[in-house]
Amino acid sequence: MASDKSAYGQSMMNIHTSLRRKEDRKMYKEQLFDHLTEWVYPSQPKEQVFEKIEELFGALKDCNSEMLKKLLRNSQMLFPVRFDDLDPFIIRSKLYELHDEGKARLKIAKLQLRLKSHFLDEPLESVVTLATDIFKTVEDKDVID
Repeated sequence: MASDKSAYGQSMMNIHTSLRRKEDRKMYKEQLFDHLTEWVYPSQPKEQVFEKIEELFGALKDCNSEMLKKLLRNSQMLFPVRFDDLDPFIIRSKLYELHDEGKARLKIAKLQLRLKSHFLDEPLESVVTLATDIFKTVEDKDVID
């Protein structure tokens, strides 16, 4: 509730953003519940699945809508096969790894495009290798941008 009060004190844009985030969290929670109960853990009692989702969303309070969407889309990869092995903090760390890998791939792809524009005659494979090597070895990522 404190976050709502601080949002209300700032601007209508913040209020809208806060309400949109809450609505997105609710929507993704419902969709994840449906997906898990129907496809991933159909033999588990729905109450147990709901409890685990509540724990998970408690661990993911700092996640934005994009990450929750990624959680839903990649649930087969993020959630364990056995329901008893479900640990919200392991799922959280896997989700953050997936998120970071996606950001890295995007940066490497942008770097590949920039390199290819400078080295038109080089084969694409060489440009891909060079971009990946630069991304991995340059410590200050702002130098790449």
